[in-house]
Amino acid sequence: MPIPHNESPLTPAERVVLRGAAHALKPTVMIGNDGLTPAVLAEIQRTLEAHQLIKIKMMSDDREARSAVHSQICEQLVCHPVQIIGKMFVLFKDDGSYIPPALLTAPSARAKKGPHVPKKQLANV
Repeated sequence: MPIPHNESPLTPAERVVLRGAAHALKPTVMIGNDGLTPAVLAEIQRTLEAHQLIKIKMMSDDREARSAVHSQICEQLVCHPVQIIGKMFVLFKDDGSYIPPALLTAPSARAKKGPHVPKKQLANV
């Protein structure tokens, strides 16, 4: 189930899927004390184009500065904010082909075997 390509904000269900997919990601871009420089913004854009779903870590302790940088990134790069936790941002830029890794994995072995039958019932059969 690919995430639909659109410029509108993500739905809550899409955010849940993307947050789950981003959980295991490590930050790919770090924003240092100099803030959002053109070089950092270009690196974020390259990373978004390559991976579509990324984590960014900002070193600043100023909450308002982090919020302003987050808004600036989303506005300039036309990407969707997925989640903000402390100094971590999760961003998503869709090109129409993204499929979350959780949807690519095979179903569990238990689902293939069928329902669970207790050993006591098997002994009586």
